[in-house]
Amino acid sequence: MSHLSLSEAEVLALSPDAASTKAAQGLTSLTRWPLCGYRASAESADSSAVWGECQGSGGSPYQTQVALSPLAFKCSCPSRKFPCKHSLALLLLYARQQVPAQDSPPDWVQHWLDNRQAQAEKKTAKAAQKTTQAPANPAKAAQQKQQRTQARWEKIDLGLQELERWLHDLIAQGLAPACAAGETVQRWEHLAARMVDAQASGVAAVLQRASTLNHDPKALLPTLAHLQLLIDATRQREQLPAPLLADLMAALGWPQDKAEVCAHTPAHEDDWLVLGHTLQEREGRMLERQVWLHGLHSGHTAWLLDYSPAGRAFEQAWACGHRYRCALHFFPSAAPLRATLAPNSNPAALAPATAAPIPALAAVGTDALQLLSARSGANPLQFTQPLWGYHAQVVLAEGQWLACLHPVLHAAPSASGPYTLPLQLDDAQAWQLLALSGGQPLHLFGRWDGLQWLPLSAWLPQGSTTTPTHWQLCWHHLGDIA
Repeated sequence: MSHLSLSEAEVLALSPDAASTKAAQGLTSLTRWPLCGYRASAESADSSAVWGECQGSGGSPYQTQVALSPLAFKCSCPSRKFPCKHSLALLLLYARQQVPAQDSPPDWVQHWLDNRQAQAEKKTAKAAQKTTQAPANPAKAAQQKQQRTQARWEKIDLGLQELERWLHDLIAQGLAPACAAGETVQRWEHLAARMVDAQASGVAAVLQRASTLNHDPKALLPTLAHLQLLIDATRQREQLPAPLLADLMAALGWPQDKAEVCAHTPAHEDDWLVLGHTLQEREGRMLERQVWLHGLHSGHTAWLLDYSPAGRAFEQAWACGHRYRCALHFFPSAAPLRATLAPNSNPAALAPATAAPIPALAAVGTDALQLLSARSGANPLQFTQPLWGYHAQVVLAEGQWLACLHPVLHAAPSASGPYTLPLQLDDAQAWQLLALSGGQPLHLFGRWDGLQWLPLSAWLPQGSTTTPTHWQLCWHHLGDIA
């Protein structure tokens, strides 16, 4: 029975934070695992798994199980981190080839694997049925869909009219007095709840973001302008081209059916490099995961957005700095960015991208600000945007961490110096990133939200400093995003 290749570096790349890494390494003694084993199936990669029982502080051991292809985790411990320390420790033991091979897993593991297989088959069948099965009465179905759409637009219009009146009152009295008086959080929350009632959850999210900025007029103004832009775009939706209308609906929080996206858009197969990911807890303990990918052949950047109830594993694990061969479908947009995994596409993990080819990374980094400007211009309704920083330097100035971008590659001919962008990093992460760079230029990738840049991964040049042959991942963001 062959042992599926998995290195310790690959395992640690899955860790949600440094604390989990440290805790997992403290559980890598086989004495803590009275039961453990793995099965690598030659017939079906989907049935390959590693499992174990880890003795904790309670009377019963924690049952930990990991599906190997694609990676998925489940553990009976109460941890809300994904993967938990037990899953990481078990995979570390497996990577060190300390887990014995078994002919068959215990019943509790087999039951989980069977359920995963059944759910995958059910999902595939449902997607196929949805795309091929025509409604009994197409004309009636189309009419009902149009009526639902019209009813939703009417609700949104009424909600945005109320929001616009409030915005005009706020601007009329001036932002400085309003911020000095401290516009109450309850007022923002009331408006956000009103937008949810109006079926405009995307607008509610913008209001919730604005509530954290109501003490700073300079930071608050762009967010209020974005709200007005959404209002104006909604009012003129009949004149918008189809791609921009799709962007408007997405910005308003209109549900987007992944099966329908896959049915009506082409699949983009590529070797996708994982540039970074974040994990946030939403209302109701719902976990939101954002994964950023870069197509090494196509040059496309993809943004995957997944949700999972707390305690339940995501369907696919993505390790930062690793490559996966799979197909993605991009959601309709004037500047396609958000994507979803194609049905029946089982991401095949390739060799770790410790030697990312310089053409793939330098090509997207050379004109980073121009690319950001063009993407934002094509879809001004999208807050979140990818941003590369080629030859970037992390500096601390007056208590604020900044990224200085190389003037030769980023600035206009008339510019006198480098561009600086505020970073969304705590001190511990920023100092670590600065130390790892060793004073060398970094190739940074991160998420730009219109106000700050959140670095998600950093790459160091290998070979010649002036003409590097490849770039190596040296750092990636760990921890949840508040």
